[in-house]
Amino acid sequence: MTNTKRNHYFTPSWWIGFFFLGTLDVAISVNIVSMNYHDLLTTPWTLWEYIGVPLVCSMFAFGVLMLVAPFVIKVVISPQGIEYHTISYIVRLTWQNISNEQPENWASDEETNEEIAADIYVRPWARFNSIKVKRQAVKNGIPLSWFGGIGGRRLKADLRKFAPHLNL
Repeated sequence: MTNTKRNHYFTPSWWIGFFFLGTLDVAISVNIVSMNYHDLLTTPWTLWEYIGVPLVCSMFAFGVLMLVAPFVIKVVISPQGIEYHTISYIVRLTWQNISNEQPENWASDEETNEEIAADIYVRPWARFNSIKVKRQAVKNGIPLSWFGGIGGRRLKADLRKFAPHLNL
């Protein structure tokens, strides 16, 4: 029995961008801490240290997130439907529930009472605000141009195979 699911990760340009930004942020924050480590531990802190340390920690966390994101964010295509995995949620749609049209209230911030045909799983670390995450998942859709190799050719071929009604 073969696995019919196919994973599509970021295109090479997105990989390079995430790797570059993540490496830069981690390197700068580690360098700042290593250059000032002794002073941070031995001298009284000034206002700049109280402001700078949280900023450097945030910069380090953002850099790690940028390095991890290309391995987590992906599109999975299967005969049953499509899945979009992000850092904070997973959206699953069957092929019958997919269209290439934007919803009417796509650009507004209004809440909608419409029934959503997507199965949205909020990851444990994003559950502190799961209603907002689900709304964001529906509003953002799936940015297909980010995935599927150079120019998204592999992903487009899979979409044409499983969802010809999208006219891609």
